[in-house]
Amino acid sequence: MFDSLSKESYAVINFDDENVTKVSKGIIAKRYSYSLKDTDADIYAEFAKGSSFGEINLKIEDSRHCYEVKAPLTGLHNAYNALAGIAIATLLGAKPTEITEGLLKVENDGKRFEIINVSKDLCIVNDCYNANPVSTESALLEVSKMEGNKFFVFGDMLELGEKSDGFHREIGRLASSLGYKGLFLLGEKSSFVKEGALEKGFPDESVKIFKSHEELSGGLKTELTEKSVVLIKGSRGMKMEKVTEKLLKEMKG
Repeated sequence: MFDSLSKESYAVINFDDENVTKVSKGIIAKRYSYSLKDTDADIYAEFAKGSSFGEINLKIEDSRHCYEVKAPLTGLHNAYNALAGIAIATLLGAKPTEITEGLLKVENDGKRFEIINVSKDLCIVNDCYNANPVSTESALLEVSKMEGNKFFVFGDMLELGEKSDGFHREIGRLASSLGYKGLFLLGEKSSFVKEGALEKGFPDESVKIFKSHEELSGGLKTELTEKSVVLIKGSRGMKMEKVTEKLLKEMKG
């Protein structure tokens, strides 16, 4: 994609993504970067005080401005999404006030960290629109802060290339370290997620691998006996919303 850009074009780069930064080196287009870590980026941001669950509050610095923005979003991955939008808007000549006002109007699309309070004892975090290592780690971290027993329903992260197995192991390790009570897995990479979780001491009996969405939702339902939070995540091709839909139907019916 970068190679198709002309000299007059801009490539907007996430400085914190080593792969993107590496691929973008040597391109003929002009580079414009954003970062939460590197102050040398064209757009640098840090989390501002006062951020709360369900809201991102960032302090933005570029070559000419310093200002704060808020967006009704959750998670580190959405902070990067917001930064990408800010970078593009800045290149197009938008003023800080316009950027700030625009982000306040952002509406969360369905299946993107959608919080569904089924009852006083059950909350489903429907985040199954898509999944990659960064967004999955962010979702796990955010849900770990919520009250109740946490369950992770996870379908494969697709199209990750030769590092896919390792990425899935790392997700298992993280879920274990964050204190999730159960892992409910679907897909060809489930065994690697399980391996990672077991490496961190996660109980073998608390990791369950299923062959279908229907089987998974049925198995999960029997575990939801106390106040619970269920995070449902997976790549678009895994269609994990089927689990959400079936679970909602069964719990409400």
